[in-house]
Amino acid sequence: MEQEKFVKLFKYAQRLGLSPQEVFRYFETKVKTDNKVAFSQVGQNNDDETHQEKLPCSGMFCYEDNTFSFDIRDDKVVKGIIVYVEGKRFLAVCLEEKRLPWSTSALRVKLNQKELDGAIATQNILAETKERRLKAEAAEWCYDFAQNGLNAGEAFLPSTYELIKISDNKERINKALKELDLVSLSGLYWSSNEADETSAVLVRLADAQKQVFLKARVGGFVRPVFWREF
Repeated sequence: MEQEKFVKLFKYAQRLGLSPQEVFRYFETKVKTDNKVAFSQVGQNNDDETHQEKLPCSGMFCYEDNTFSFDIRDDKVVKGIIVYVEGKRFLAVCLEEKRLPWSTSALRVKLNQKELDGAIATQNILAETKERRLKAEAAEWCYDFAQNGLNAGEAFLPSTYELIKISDNKERINKALKELDLVSLSGLYWSSNEADETSAVLVRLADAQKQVFLKARVGGFVRPVFWREF
């Protein structure tokens, strides 16, 4: 029983980027200073444990029923991996990606380049494709993505801001993807931001650097994302 507590504790600590030594030092300090925490008590506070499960965190699995956990549940379908929390909602990446052009039609939407919300930008891109009967493969694939419990229309092409957030948390996200034996985040990813009439912006997840490619070029990956409230 005691061993199970330690295994669970260090699993959560690893998700948060903490080493076993840091965890030991923390609890040793607590015991010496106020004696409120002892290793024998870890896992016995059910209220704290429940509270932790109610708070989403980067690297957690988001399930089909919109619950979330660091643990893989065999009885639930994983919908995505949480990227970051904003207020009472969180952004999550989908489990699949694809290499596509931004638009083989070199679609020009004249989006607000300061637009931080990829969901709004994706809607604007799709409205333009419908009106002008042109192609925008990256945004269309994200919008149509309907796997692992997601319905078409829920996912979208992330903005540069959202891709930088993914880059900031890529280690935790990739750790979760690895547990599912899925492709990790690596390389250049299309954003919903345009650069000019013929080019769009990509983000290199290794260092969050922006690059510009021709829209018709099949040079970047596309990874849909979605928002969920909690």
